[in-house]
Amino acid sequence: MDKNTVNDYQYKLTEDQKKQIIKHCKKYNIEPIIYDWFNNWDEFCAYWCDYIGYTRTQARREIYHGCEGEFYTFKSGDIVALQTCDTCYAQTFYVK
Repeated sequence: MDKNTVNDYQYKLTEDQKKQIIKHCKKYNIEPIIYDWFNNWDEFCAYWCDYIGYTRTQARREIYHGCEGEFYTFKSGDIVALQTCDTCYAQTFYVK
């Protein structure tokens, strides 16, 4: 996969969102591979806090802001988790 192609997790991305992800990934020098999609901050916290055990403060500081480029938030509030290592995703769907 090249740096100008994004995998389209669950086929949800608009063309504008694809461009945003590619720009973000180039900034952080990571592959544009989405491995998770949260519909909003509450869903993000439900996973990281309720399921994993972080507090909301820890989730924001250590997970959301502490991971270099791993998360991207669209204007809609949707949050995508991007692959920053070989072991942090389960499946991918590629779209050119």
